[in-house]
Parts: sequence; structure tokens; C-alpha cells
Amino acid sequence: MDCTQVGPGKAIAPTHSFNSVNQLSTDGAAFDADGNQTAPAPLTAGSYNSADQTISFSPSQGQTSASYAGTGQDQRLTLGNTSYANGIPA
Repeated sequence: MDCTQVGPGKAIAPTHSFNSVNQLSTDGAAFDADGNQTAPAPLTAGSYNSADQTISFSPSQGQTSASYAGTGQDQRLTLGNTSYANGIPA
């Protein structure tokens, strides 16, 4: 990630580039045909099911799996070793 100095206090602000469909195109970001992020920034890998739900991803600290009750990602049942009830860790 590139950083630029801005303002009188010289604060550092990250800069990113995006492609024509507004997907991150810096830091090695990659996307599948459905637009799901599959590679870096911040993932090292990501996997999705046919409903485009994230079923596993690998941030820098290791792989994490997820499962869902519904067809979207809003009814999460598990994320890693954590179980959820109504979107709240159980």
C-alpha cells in the first residue's frame, strides 16, 4: 500500500487504486467471476460457495472457515471456532 502525506500536520493517508467495477486493484487483490475477493489485501486466499457466501478465508494470521443459515452472509452460524446466534457470538 502506498501512503501520501496530506494536510498541514503531514498526516499519512493510504492510497488505493480501483478497477472499472470498483474493486481494489492494488496490493495483489484478485476477484473471481462473481466479484468475490480471492487474493490479497487483506486476504491471502478466499473461497465461496454457489450462493457467493464466504466459506473460508486466509488472513495473514491463518485460515478461518464460516457457515451461514440463510442465502446471504447476514445469518452467520460460525466463524472459525466461534458460534453465532442471531448474528451475536454465542
